[in-house]
Amino acid sequence: MAMARRSIERDCMRTYIIKRLIALIPTLIFATLIVFFLIRMVPGHVIDLMLSQQDISADKVTRQKIEHELGLDVPVHIQYVRWISGVVLRGDLGRSLWRQTDVWKDIKTRIPVTAELAFFSLLISLLVAIPVGVYAIGYARREH
Repeated sequence: MAMARRSIERDCMRTYIIKRLIALIPTLIFATLIVFFLIRMVPGHVIDLMLSQQDISADKVTRQKIEHELGLDVPVHIQYVRWISGVVLRGDLGRSLWRQTDVWKDIKTRIPVTAELAFFSLLISLLVAIPVGVYAIGYARREH
C-alpha cells in the first residue's frame, strides 16, 4: 500500500514539474519580447550615441555602414529572431557597442567581484538578522 502511494505521489510530482516546465516556455518568450522591444523604445538611436561618444562625423554612409554592421538595417522581427537564436542556440550575447569586446567575456571577468559582493552582503545581513531575531524571540517571551 505504501509503495503504491509513493508511486502515485511521484507520478503526480513528475506531472506537476512537466506542466510547470511547459508553462515556462511562453513565459520566457514573452519576457524576451518585452526586453527586446523595450530596449528599442528607449529615446534616441544607438548609432547617434555611438557616433557622439566616438567623435565621428555622422554622414549618411557612416550611419548606413554602422547600421549594417549592427544588423539594424533589417526589420525588427528578423532582428529579434537573430538575437534570440544567437542567445539560445549559440550562447552568444553579442558584442559590447562601446568596449568592442565579447559581452560573455565581460560578464565572466565580473563574476568574481559580483560573487564577492553577494557573499559579503549575505554575511552582513546575517550578522544583523540573527541578533535581531534572537532579541525579538527574547522580547516576545517576556511579554507572555
